[in-house]
This record gives sequence, structure tokens and C-alpha cells, in this order.
Amino acid sequence: MKKIIILLLILLELIQAKELKIIALDWTMAETMMMLNSQPLAVGDKRIYNTWVKEPALPQSVKDVGLRVQPNIEYIINLKPDLIITSSLFVIDNHILKNKIKIIDFYQNKKDVYTSINEGVLQIGIILNKKQEALEFIKNTKLFFRSSKKKLHYTKPIAIVQFVDKKHLRIYTKHSLFGAA
Repeated sequence: MKKIIILLLILLELIQAKELKIIALDWTMAETMMMLNSQPLAVGDKRIYNTWVKEPALPQSVKDVGLRVQPNIEYIINLKPDLIITSSLFVIDNHILKNKIKIIDFYQNKKDVYTSINEGVLQIGIILNKKQEALEFIKNTKLFFRSSKKKLHYTKPIAIVQFVDKKHLRIYTKHSLFGAA
């Protein structure tokens, strides 16, 4: 009997240690996973990720499930993920998937973007069984911002912009992640 209990405990530990197969539709989720030394099974818009995000680079083995805003549902089901993580920016057709795959939609709170991102990092850390690493990552990011703030002294307002193409430009305000940073 004692051997069976020990065997069951070992088996339970192996099941819990299993690496989850996670699809990260939102690039921020994929970045966070990789910063915590985990790799998503698949992402949305993989080809474009490497243009916009670049670092951390996605490994070749990460699959592309199509557009972030309209992923290939059949392909997702065939990949048999344990979990899909996304954000409210990229709401997917949950009624098709909800009975087949667990979906976690981050950034649901009404707090500022920076607080919401940190909560998402912590949640991903908990899911990946890397809560301490997630807390350390959040702490180091805050320290980096404090250190940078001391080095940068602007007396005039500045605009943080991103040139999308020759005709389009994004301007980030104080309510964006850049504004918080």
C-alpha cells in the first residue's frame, strides 16, 4: 500500500510538472512567457511579430495560428492546447472554443495600463508555476524605470510616437503603457 501511495504521489508530481501547451494570441503574452523562460505553443500573427517585436525572438518551433483578431479556430483545436491566453484587445470566438479549451482573457480590470500589465505578468507566472520569477521580473522592471527616470530630466513636454508607415503615425499618451513608463 505504501508503494502505491508513493507511486501515485510521483505520478501526480509528474502531471503537475508537465509543461502546459499554451497559445498566446496577444504578443505581450508571448513575450511574457519567454521572459519567464517558457515558450508558447503558438501565437497569432507570428510573421508580423518578428517585425514589430523582435525581442525576445520567437523560436522557429512556435506555430502561427493566423491573425490575432481572427485566428484559425480549426487549427487551434487541432493543436490541442491546454490553454489560450489573450487580451480583451483580441477577443476571439469564445463560443466555439469555450467547451473545448480553457481561455483566459487578461487586462479585464479598469486600472491603469501599467498595473494591468503587471497583474497579467503575475497571472502568467502563476499559470507557468513561476510566480517568484514573475515577481522578480516586475520588481526589476520597476527598478529600471526608477533608474531611468533619475537619468532623464525633461523640462518640456515630449511626444512618444511610432511611425507605422509613410502615411500613418501613432501617438502615445499618458494613459498608454508608454505614458506610464
